[in-house]
Amino acid sequence: MSHRVATVASLIAVVAMGGVSVRAQDGGPAVTLPAPGAPCVAIGFLYEHVDADGAWLAPDIARALAAVRCARAQAAAPQLAVSVHVDDEVTAVAAAGKRADASALAGFAAAFASVPGGDDELARAIAAAALAMDDARHVLPGGELAAAARAALAPVGQAPAGPTALLALTPAALRQLAAAPRRTLTGCAGDAGLDVLELARSGQRVDLPSRLAAASAAPAAPAPAADSAIAAAVHRRVDQPFVAAAFAVPADLDRAALAVALTVARDRAARRWQLRGSELRAGTPFVDWSWLRGDRVVAFHRRGLAPIRVRPGEPAADVAAERDATAAELREFLDDLRRPVAETEVAAARAQAAAELGCQVRADASDPATVALGLRQALLRRVRGVDDGAIAAVAPAAATAALARLLAGPQCWQALLPTPSPSLGWRPR
Repeated sequence: MSHRVATVASLIAVVAMGGVSVRAQDGGPAVTLPAPGAPCVAIGFLYEHVDADGAWLAPDIARALAAVRCARAQAAAPQLAVSVHVDDEVTAVAAAGKRADASALAGFAAAFASVPGGDDELARAIAAAALAMDDARHVLPGGELAAAARAALAPVGQAPAGPTALLALTPAALRQLAAAPRRTLTGCAGDAGLDVLELARSGQRVDLPSRLAAASAAPAAPAPAADSAIAAAVHRRVDQPFVAAAFAVPADLDRAALAVALTVARDRAARRWQLRGSELRAGTPFVDWSWLRGDRVVAFHRRGLAPIRVRPGEPAADVAAERDATAAELREFLDDLRRPVAETEVAAARAQAAAELGCQVRADASDPATVALGLRQALLRRVRGVDDGAIAAVAPAAATAALARLLAGPQCWQALLPTPSPSLGWRPR
């Protein structure tokens, strides 16, 4: 690897039948979702991607490590439902089962906490992670657009490693990544009679300083200049132009107001447009931003019309004209977002945003997959500072102001175009 090899490990809390308590080593943080009489139990843990020197670990390396840990843990306890989230900063994992399967949680925790095993297993995990990363970043249009937008608007201290660097990672190096303590948030869900036992590995800690907290307290980096010119590139897997307008999220922007405002934006987009193909599978929804992912960029996408067969001499628009027409649709939509948000829009958006963030957890959920997802979201809400009370208090003026400030800030316009073909064109519009 071209950057320092870091160490990543996870802290595991094991849930078992016992007294009512929540114990964490050295008084570290914990999240609990008590549900008296619930038929399911769950454990969860979230750790930050930080290297040995306190800098961010390359997200691609963190994803590879999370993949091999989760594969081992799921193999140790296949009867459990597992929910996994990996972003550029944290990995969050939750496992849930019926009360009769509570003992399997200990096996899951131990397997996840253990340093990964044989070289063949690790080599396969590295190769699978590199392939998945290549698909996400270079095959799916949304991945390529997102990577370019983040690089332009919100670069982080540690650049992504990329598939080539991942494939150069040796099993020994990946094993080293898993060897040292990591600041970790633990969690449990289920009956109040369940006990969070001693940590699965005595050498791991939860009282380390939070890199996320340090980053939020650091002075904001100088904002890049706004640029509404479209940077276009040919993408071999698209048939229609994809246009994206990305905006940097100010560090001090009220995230609750932004979450509600962008829910309004999604509703307006759904009323204005229809999908023109596989935009969702391509990773290009009309509005793309997640509070739980800690996104520093908001992206708005629009896919162009499908091409038509053109006979020799028949008039037709070229791909540049279709790109510009698609961009015009997107600009008109952004202009509409500058219109004041109505009370009726905010009322619906507040409830929808809270539901999507998992703020209303069903205490009596009987589906292990639902319980695992709920606990995973609770862990992410804790580290991202999501407050359901703040969401419920967002007023129309606050949502309007959040959109206005976002759209007035640094921006990045991009387009992915299909490979030119003399037999294809577009209907003029």
